[in-house]
Amino acid sequence: MILNTTVKFGYSVPWRAIHETLIKAAQATNGVVAEPPPFVLQTSLNDFCVSYEINAYTDQPNKAKIIYSELHQNIQDLCNQADIDMTAKN
Repeated sequence: MILNTTVKFGYSVPWRAIHETLIKAAQATNGVVAEPPPFVLQTSLNDFCVSYEINAYTDQPNKAKIIYSELHQNIQDLCNQADIDMTAKN
């Protein structure tokens, strides 16, 4: 099963840094499998931000809500560690 979540970041944040951080967050999440590896799609170029979708696979679909919660926590933690501003304007 593939899990995905969308996050938005301002244009001032380098997209490569965002891809790297989102993938690291997915890899650090319990329940996300290593293969196939997580990947990021840039799904929209908005007026003030870019929409990014992190995609990761799990073999534990019955724990999807818990996995999503941990993934979101890891995204916040790793963005803070990388000094990536998560306050994109829509």
